[in-house]
Amino acid sequence: MTAPPGDMGDQMEAARRVSPVFSGSRLIAIRELLGQTQAEVAEATGISTSALSQAERGDTTLSAASIALAASHLGVSPEAFALRPEPRVALQPQFRHLRRTPRREQRRAERLAHATSQVAQVLREAVRFPETFDFRCPISPARPI
Repeated sequence: MTAPPGDMGDQMEAARRVSPVFSGSRLIAIRELLGQTQAEVAEATGISTSALSQAERGDTTLSAASIALAASHLGVSPEAFALRPEPRVALQPQFRHLRRTPRREQRRAERLAHATSQVAQVLREAVRFPETFDFRCPISPARPI
């Protein structure tokens, strides 16, 4: 993965702002949405698996440098890890063979459904969509199109 636009100085500044409001659950959501394990993120960033696990559980927080590294690896801005109110989502993905679907894939599908509903909510609040248009034109079979 590549870092989002902006230099590492900008990333570090954003990570410093996020550090006091860091949310481990947001890190889990992004990591699972991208289909990555804790071990994969830890190896790619140089953060210990133990530190990553503790941060995800909320037992501790990552340093600003670690937040910037994780954000860069996952391809998001550090602000993505900031704690913010999350809407309740009643969407549950359906699986053809639940017992055959690995738990990791089930969690990823749940995260994708949640992220999709969040995008839809933002669009409903921020975008004024046009009213639906009902076009009815009688068609005569005798008349060519």
